[in-house]
Amino acid sequence: MKLPEPLEKSLKSQMTSAQEIGYPVDIAHRNLKSAQEVSDSMVAFTIAYNAAVALSTVVLRACGYRTIGEGHHETLFESLKYLFPKDGETYAALFSQCRRMRNKATYVEPIIVTATQVEKLIKAIREFEAAVLALLKKVHPQFVPKSKS
Repeated sequence: MKLPEPLEKSLKSQMTSAQEIGYPVDIAHRNLKSAQEVSDSMVAFTIAYNAAVALSTVVLRACGYRTIGEGHHETLFESLKYLFPKDGETYAALFSQCRRMRNKATYVEPIIVTATQVEKLIKAIREFEAAVLALLKKVHPQFVPKSKS
């Protein structure tokens, strides 16, 4: 697949390994579990967001790319539109919105995230996790983590 030039400039072609794919899958799974157990909605949101980053990294790495330069998370999510065949644009939009919210809360001003927003985010990331694992099994079976096969 041909990537748009601005995105291509933020990526580097690089082979990966099953271990490099398995680690972020495990991190995402653990983070989703933790996000459901935390009572503070903003903390839960941040933990769930980190799961989305980990799973997006899996997609990027399985396709043979690594981010370079600034805007790592933005590049990750933008790449989903082109590298993730099932609902890539939908996930890219959702995760990009979360990135902007997290950046605002971290660098600009406190924001309020409701428990309902967190629940919806966790649900969407769980669906994304299942779709990522299904994609790996279908297209890159050599990268499927042993615990998820």
